[in-house]
Amino acid sequence: MNLSTAPRLLTFYEIMKDRRWHSTAEIEDRSRLLADSIPKYRRICAVNSTAADMRRKGYAIACRPKGRGVYEYRYVGKAA
Repeated sequence: MNLSTAPRLLTFYEIMKDRRWHSTAEIEDRSRLLADSIPKYRRICAVNSTAADMRRKGYAIACRPKGRGVYEYRYVGKAA
C-alpha cells in the first residue's frame, strides 16, 4: 500500500518504523516536528484513530497501557 497518498498515515509510519514502543505524547510531539520541517508529513492529534486507520490498511499496530491513561504503540509488521 502506498502511504504517500495519506500524509497522516505516512507520518505515523515514519515514527513507528523503528518497531519500538512510542507513547501517545511522543507520537504527537514527533509528528509536529516532522510536519513543521517536511511538507509531506502531517501532525497527528488523534493517535488512537490513526493507529486504527493503519490497522484497516493492513499494518499490525500493537497497543499497551503504560500507566494511568497513558498508552504506547508499536508497529509490528504487515498483518497476515
